[in-house]
Amino acid sequence: MTQHSHVIGRAMLITYYFPPAGGVSVQRMLKFARYLPLYGYLPTVVTLDPRYAAYGATDTALLNQLPPEVRIVRTRAWDPFSLYARVQGLQKKDVVSTCFASEGTPGWKQEAARWIRGNVFLPDARIGWVPYATRAAHRLLRAEDFRVVMTSGPPHSAHLVGSALKKRTGIPWIADLRDPWSDYYYNRFFHQSGLAGFINARLERRVLLRADAVLSVSESIGRRLRAKAPVRRYETLYNGYDPNDIPEVPQPAKRGGRFVIAHVGTYAEQRHSEAFVKAVSRLGTEVELRLVGHVHESVVASFRQAGLGGSLVTIPHVPHRDAIAQMARADMLLLPVERSDLNTGIVSGKVFEYLSVGKPVLGIGSPGGDAASILRETGGGAMFDHEDAQGMHAFMLDHIQQVRDGRPATPADKQALSKYDRRIVTRRLARIMDEISSQ
Repeated sequence: MTQHSHVIGRAMLITYYFPPAGGVSVQRMLKFARYLPLYGYLPTVVTLDPRYAAYGATDTALLNQLPPEVRIVRTRAWDPFSLYARVQGLQKKDVVSTCFASEGTPGWKQEAARWIRGNVFLPDARIGWVPYATRAAHRLLRAEDFRVVMTSGPPHSAHLVGSALKKRTGIPWIADLRDPWSDYYYNRFFHQSGLAGFINARLERRVLLRADAVLSVSESIGRRLRAKAPVRRYETLYNGYDPNDIPEVPQPAKRGGRFVIAHVGTYAEQRHSEAFVKAVSRLGTEVELRLVGHVHESVVASFRQAGLGGSLVTIPHVPHRDAIAQMARADMLLLPVERSDLNTGIVSGKVFEYLSVGKPVLGIGSPGGDAASILRETGGGAMFDHEDAQGMHAFMLDHIQQVRDGRPATPADKQALSKYDRRIVTRRLARIMDEISSQ
C-alpha cells in the first residue's frame, strides 16, 4: 500500500455520488475513500457508471485524489430522471440539480413530474440503481473477504442496498445519512400522499433498525433519527474539511475594489433571505455579491429588483479546486440555510471549507442550530435569523470597516477547527468499523 503498511481489512463503500460527479455530495465518501487506508482499511467503492448517471455537475479532477489501491466498481442503473425530463419537455441535465435550483418557477408539467417523483419512485428517483448495485455488491462479498459495508445517502435508496446485503449475508453495516430522510423539507415539493409518506417512513425505520451503526452529520439530525427507531449504535461524524484542498497562502481580495461577499455552491430559493437583500442594499455600491454555482432564478431576480444588479456577479458551477480558490479570494462568505423546521441540523461540508480558508462567515439560518454553534466555537463567523436585516447589516459593516482600516479579518481558531480535519473524522470512522466488525 502507498499510504499505510498495515491492512486490517477491506471496506465496501456504496454511494450513488462519486467522482466524476462533482459538487458537495461527493466530498464525504471521496474523503473517506482517500483516507481510510491511513487507518488500515482498503476501500472498494461501489457506485454508478457515469453513462447511466443523473449528475448535476461533474468534476473529473477529483479522481486524482484517490490512492491507486482504492478500487471503484461501477454499475448500470435505470434512470427515472429521463422520464422526469421528458414529461417537462426538457433535457435530463436541465432537471438534475440540487434543491430545484435550476428548475425555476414550476408549471403544471413540472408539478406533475414532481408528483410522480415523490409518489412513484420511493424512497427517491435513484431507486433504479438499487438492483444493479445490490447485485454488484453481493458478487464482491461472495468473492472477497470484507469486514464492513457502508452506505451513504442521499439518495437514501443507497441504504436499501446495505439493508439487502445485511439480510442476505449478515455483514456488519454502517448507514450514513448526510441529510434527513422521510421528514426532510424538500419532500413537500413532491406532493407526497399520506400513503407515500408512510411507505417512505417505513423504509427509513427498517434501515435504522437493521444497521449495526447509524451516522449523521449533526447532533440535531441524530436526535431525530434516534426518536424514530431504537438504533443499535449512533455517531455524529461532521463533514469537515481537507487541509490538502486549501491553498497554502489564501489569495487576498483585490484591494482598492469593492468588498466581495461570495456564495459558493447551490443557492436554492428556500435558502434566500429578503432581509439579507435589504441589508446589502443599505451598503450601496461598496459591496460586490459573487454567486458561484447553481443559483435559482428567483434569487437573482430578488437582488436585481432591489437595484443590486450592478453589484451582482454570477459564475456557473466550477470544479472543486476552483471553488476553494473562489472562497479564498472573497472578503466574506455567505452561508444561507434552508427555511425549515429541520434547519437546526443542517451542517454542510461547505461550513468547514468556508472556515478553513480564513474568511468571516455570514450565516443565515437558525441562531440556535448546529452550524451556528460551530461558527461560535471556532470564532469564524455568526449566524443570523432569516429576518434579521439589522444584525446582518451590522456584521457586514463591521468587517467592511476592518478592511478600510487595513485590519485583516480574524480567521477561525485553528485548534478549534482541527477536530473537523477530514483525516481525523475518517479515523473516527475507522474505529467504528473496528468495533462493529469485531463484535
